[in-house]
Amino acid sequence: MMKALVMYESMFGNTETVARAVADGMAGLFEVTVADVRTMPRASGMDVIVVGAPTHAFGLSRPSTRRNAVGGSARRRRRRRTAGMAGHLAATNRYRGGGVRHQDR
Repeated sequence: MMKALVMYESMFGNTETVARAVADGMAGLFEVTVADVRTMPRASGMDVIVVGAPTHAFGLSRPSTRRNAVGGSARRRRRRRTAGMAGHLAATNRYRGGGVRHQDR
């Protein structure tokens, strides 16, 4: 059976969730290994490599954007009411649509 590596970077668990869903979808065709990129997974011997990462500030995350994502300003944290891209756009006042609302769990 062919081997696949699905590696991801995830700060809040969302990208990890997507990576695991991709791996589940591939499982019937590949022997799949799922790994956080921080573990420096070995890609040698893999037939397929899938990489998942969050986007920060219109690109891949960097140390400065990771700090901003975790810290943020108190004002921005208070205003945050939507999820994902809709939340980002709403927080930056570029989007006036309804967005996706968080549901209390």
